[in-house]
Amino acid sequence: MPAQQKPSETAAEDVQIVSEVRTGDPEAYGRLVVKYQDRLYSILYSILRNHDLTLEICQDTFLRAFKAIHLYDPTYKFSSWLFRIGVNLSFNKVKRLKLERRVTDRSVEVTRIGGGESGVPPTLQTQETKRVVWEAMAKLPENYRTALAMRYFDGLACKDIADILGVTPNVVSINIHRGKKLLQRHLKDYAIKR
Repeated sequence: MPAQQKPSETAAEDVQIVSEVRTGDPEAYGRLVVKYQDRLYSILYSILRNHDLTLEICQDTFLRAFKAIHLYDPTYKFSSWLFRIGVNLSFNKVKRLKLERRVTDRSVEVTRIGGGESGVPPTLQTQETKRVVWEAMAKLPENYRTALAMRYFDGLACKDIADILGVTPNVVSINIHRGKKLLQRHLKDYAIKR
């Protein structure tokens, strides 16, 4: 597995690839798709919670970003620009379809949710536990759920989440804190019912 690149190296590499796309290199955009498709899927799934719909919005996101590549400002991170397009498309889709809040079994690493001071046990491993955590996440307001998923499932920093959602890092921190507290309450309710 290659060594993880520093953010500045990744940003410089992205600017170079975007430059190649703008000059007509047909394979350059494919490198950006491969680089960001998994992270984009994860972020959008946290909003949409539907595999097929998430794939559709991911495809739309990459298509729109390609068509608007001339509008990308290289002084900002490409990933934030791309993820923002996807998040906007996802929110618009949810509003249009008024999706039911369905829960699907998502295979994610939930051991990081609420680790440390939140009081959620760090050994959440079973499929049942994953299902319970995702059901509890589904009960959270969308802004809390999205911030928590981006932070703990996708490992994004508060500043990056803020850039993607178009809010301040302080708002993201507040949403994460409140979301963790509410998630903790939902999980305690489940434990009491068992």
